[in-house]
Parts: sequence; C-alpha cells; structure tokens
Amino acid sequence: MLERALGKGTVIDGPTAAMFFKQDPTGSAAEVEGGSVEFSLDLPGGGKADGVYLPYRPNGINYVAQQGRDVISSQFTGCYMVKYTVGGATRIAHVATPECKDAWAAMKARADVKVLAEFKPSDHVDVALLYGGSSDIAKGEVLGIITGSGYCIAVAAFRSGEQNRNNTQLRIAQLVLVKAN
Repeated sequence: MLERALGKGTVIDGPTAAMFFKQDPTGSAAEVEGGSVEFSLDLPGGGKADGVYLPYRPNGINYVAQQGRDVISSQFTGCYMVKYTVGGATRIAHVATPECKDAWAAMKARADVKVLAEFKPSDHVDVALLYGGSSDIAKGEVLGIITGSGYCIAVAAFRSGEQNRNNTQLRIAQLVLVKAN
C-alpha cells in the first residue's frame, strides 16, 4: 500500500524524509537484523499507509522480519533488495554490494534459505534523471519497496535540504513495478 502514498510528485518531508537517510553501523559482511523503524504516510483521499523502513548497512546484509508489512529501504546505488525465507520465516533484506555479494551468494546456497524475490532498485529507475537537471536539486535518491503482497517497486526521488535533518525533503519522480528474479 505504500506505493499508493508515493505517487509521482508526492513530497515527503521532515522527520519521515530524514528517516530515509538513516544508516545502520557498518556490518561485517554477514546477515544482521537491522534497526528498522515503523512509520505511516498519508494516502490521497484520506487514510494511512503503514510501512517499515529498513536502513542501509554498509558492508552488511541488513534484514527485518516482514510479517506481511510493506518494507522500504533507501540508498540503493547497486545493492539488492530481497525477499527470502530462513526456516520458513519471511525476511526482507538490503544487501550491500559489492562487499556482501559473496556472503549473499553463500547464504542463498544454504538449504534453509529460499529466495522469493531479488532486485536492484537502481537498475529500474532513470538514475540520470536524478543526478542531472535543476540546480536546486541537491541529489537524487533510489528507494526500493517490497510490499506485504509481494510486489517489488523501484522509486526515484529528488532530494533537497540537509541529509539527516528535519528540513530534508523528497519529491517522488518515478515509481516502477519490477518483475523480480
């Protein structure tokens, strides 16, 4: 349902936008349960869309138990966003690449791990759109969403303001439904 709250042109600001730049401490190329944050966004026409933010962890495979919820992560420049099970429990992870590529490959090869979806959000949006253009746009951001119903969505957003401050603002430029492999 998060995708309904993030239509093209939607602006996210203040603490919610700043949350998307939160980064967990550097990992050790292993799977760890991340410091996720639950949040809500307003839906057009009323109501709320609830989600879980999963921070990027440099040199880590950061995950959260999905529990049927929409999960969003950010700071995708080549990392994978994956939905998988370990012993039957469903998880969503942000896999840092290239540093965790081998650790992720080894994990996927385990008998108790089953990959349900895997995609690179940055492969599915117009990255040039984010980094070119108007001088008032400080930088672009690529986000990934895996919904509770299993959809994979890549999101491109323009960023303004100061990272990790309450004046950060994201303006959604593009949402792409991805057929994950």
